[in-house]
Amino acid sequence: MALQQLQNALESLYHHSDPKVKEEASHWLEEWQSSPEAWTITAQLLHSDSIGMEAQYFCSNTLRSKLERDFEELPPEAIPQLKQSLVQLLLKFAHGPPPVRTQLCLAMAALVAHLPATEWIISGTSGSSSTGGAVGWLAEQLTTNQPLEVSTQVMLELLLVLPEQSAGGHLLSVRPERRREVEEEMVSAAPQAINILTSCLATSLSTAAEGSSLHRERTQERVLEAFAAWLRLCGPKFNVAMLTASSPLVQAALGGLQSSEIFFAAVDA
Repeated sequence: MALQQLQNALESLYHHSDPKVKEEASHWLEEWQSSPEAWTITAQLLHSDSIGMEAQYFCSNTLRSKLERDFEELPPEAIPQLKQSLVQLLLKFAHGPPPVRTQLCLAMAALVAHLPATEWIISGTSGSSSTGGAVGWLAEQLTTNQPLEVSTQVMLELLLVLPEQSAGGHLLSVRPERRREVEEEMVSAAPQAINILTSCLATSLSTAAEGSSLHRERTQERVLEAFAAWLRLCGPKFNVAMLTASSPLVQAALGGLQSSEIFFAAVDA
């Protein structure tokens, strides 16, 4: 019943001609977003293929806001399944719609803010496991047995969102001591992030297929945007040994000053 009510309200909000009906639908949806049942229904709809972009955006936005504001509603045993569900959704929406993918990336960043590094366990090559932190865990989950283009799209947006959202001012629903921990964890993860960005850059530069120049430039632009975000987050804590003149990211930033397509991202970096 609640699922049908939600679908009816979304239909009224986006497509009804009567402003009063649209206003009533908007009010109902705002209240529904705060309900505990929003956790399961939004995920159910996002995993289905039967809803349009408007509903996808609403559900992804709801999931993000629930993770930011209502995380404590979740029982601990539900968290591993939520992590995997978010990974599946990120891969599903890797090629868009971009606003939906962005909301899902923000949702994952909110989950990272709530869960300490010890909750992100990665498997080793010998079958053992270790604490790798969120960046290492996400890289493992999103790149294993996945097409390179899919994993690159998702990782680049996550590597932009994670440092931006890790700044204390964005984590209003997280306790102050946890805010400091999140920032420290992300600073510690910067070398991992830089290695991933370097790999993404190398992949884009090696792409030589006809008609792919726009895609290469967009990838390079996103790499530089994420690179700048990690530099801003780390500040003087950044490992300057990684910023030598031979660094591919440094070379890309300097070389981008000569390109009208990626000039602004290069300047920022």
